[in-house]
Amino acid sequence: MAATLPETAPAASSASSDARFWPLVALVVLLVVQASMTFTRAINWDEFFFYHQVAAFAEGELDSPLQTFNTRIFFWLPGLFGSNVDHIVAARLVMMLFEIGTLAGLYVIARRFTDCATAVFVPLLYLSAGYVLQHGMSFRVDPMAACLLVGALAVLVRSKLDWKSIVLFGLFAGIAGMVTIKAVLYLPAFAAIATMRLLNAQKKRGTFVRIAACGIAALACFAALFFWHSSAVTGGSQSVNAPPSLLADSLSWMFFLGLPPYGSMAVKAMMLAPIFTIAVIAAPFLLKRSERSLPEKIALLGLWFPVFTPFFYTNSAAYLYAYILAPVAVGCVPALEWARRRLSGVLITAALAGIALSVFAVEDRQIIDRQRQLESNVRELFPQPVTYFDHNFMMGSWPKANRFMTPWGMHRYRSGGESVYRMAMERETVPLLLGNWEGIHAFMQHGDDGVLLPPDTAALRENYVAVSPFIYAAGKQFDAGASLSEVEFLVPGEYSVLDNAITLDGQRHEIGERVQIDRGKYAVEVDASADASLVWSSAAGGPREPLSQGPIFVGF
Repeated sequence: MAATLPETAPAASSASSDARFWPLVALVVLLVVQASMTFTRAINWDEFFFYHQVAAFAEGELDSPLQTFNTRIFFWLPGLFGSNVDHIVAARLVMMLFEIGTLAGLYVIARRFTDCATAVFVPLLYLSAGYVLQHGMSFRVDPMAACLLVGALAVLVRSKLDWKSIVLFGLFAGIAGMVTIKAVLYLPAFAAIATMRLLNAQKKRGTFVRIAACGIAALACFAALFFWHSSAVTGGSQSVNAPPSLLADSLSWMFFLGLPPYGSMAVKAMMLAPIFTIAVIAAPFLLKRSERSLPEKIALLGLWFPVFTPFFYTNSAAYLYAYILAPVAVGCVPALEWARRRLSGVLITAALAGIALSVFAVEDRQIIDRQRQLESNVRELFPQPVTYFDHNFMMGSWPKANRFMTPWGMHRYRSGGESVYRMAMERETVPLLLGNWEGIHAFMQHGDDGVLLPPDTAALRENYVAVSPFIYAAGKQFDAGASLSEVEFLVPGEYSVLDNAITLDGQRHEIGERVQIDRGKYAVEVDASADASLVWSSAAGGPREPLSQGPIFVGF
């Protein structure tokens, strides 16, 4: 027995058809604007991290089956021409397709609760939010997960829940769970829609069975994909440092009670989307006063509920809003209906589009070129991939000796209490330190031991020298006339003598001479005429066109 197809709001008249024209035009304009941003907006550090995962998968070195399923979709990226930055730009274009899918899904869901002319404002409300415009096409799991989960919601809202719909729901929700554990943040929306379907059903037992089958299909899809995807996990170099309590530590970090750690970003999100903010505040009050049935009120409130995510989910940075605001936009239908009864559709459209375009107008379009140049400088100084330290896996497939230096990554590092940077240098050859984070500059330039543990700060400051803005190569600098009985070298390899002759363990080396250094301690003497340096040979001269000082990342 098939369940009854949920009712749809009344069809639009010719007048409402005309009313849909300008919101659709605005959607197209904003999509074109956003498409241009895929080429001009600076790559964020998370995007470099996700590209690294793709590169690791392509080389058979993926280290975890969880939250990495997206790598299968983008396996082709590392084989493209150009730099890592160019590869991420290409991936952003694919992400835009997922975002378009999200916009279509929002309209489909909204049509269950309102007329066509109002429903078209739902995707426009979503896309016009400043953080959505900036991050809705970013190379992260968020746009992909939003599309899949909105698709699953659309199936649950609008389908007959026959076996084809149940399978489709399972695929959408199961893949979303494999893409990111953040899929759980949509649970209130799914629970509310399921409740509406159950309360509205004439045959509740059959409907309950069909809804339960949707959940079972999602779990089955997740399990099947997990076991299949696990075959690609070989335990890459990063996995050896993973503590056994990683899952428990992750959960304790992800959720909190108290003031939001990213509260300033929540405030900025509201400032960049004032109309959306007003709609969010007004929606529950208007919903309470409306004549909608109780099941519809429950459904809309459940879709609206993810707006509270920043108040209990730790990692609520700017890009998360492109994920959580999708169902919230549908939850704002009561506010959109109220506005359309009192204001011109053209005025609402112009206000939403105007705010979004003002966000676009102040974008910094120069930083992405600086990122390309920095990557080019690194490849010039290190023609072959080397193991390196940095903040965010900026060099893609190159082996990285430290973990992602996010707040959570640094929390795990400090709570572990181990000098993992020095340990890495004792275990393998790490000739490059990429200073693509202000925290790295803090301890390299000022000896700030609040960023890393003191032994790690000392190991990095004493074994790397700046050869170009943001690039530190293995090396040491010595004062004129220095006479040191024990100088520890933690990066073995070929070094060049610069600026003045140096005597190592009694053997004199002239300026320009290349010296093979082993890991260990040396006696060092320097002539009194000038300071001297030992620098990793390939990087000793610096790049031909060094990057000027200036920003290489854009803030949220």
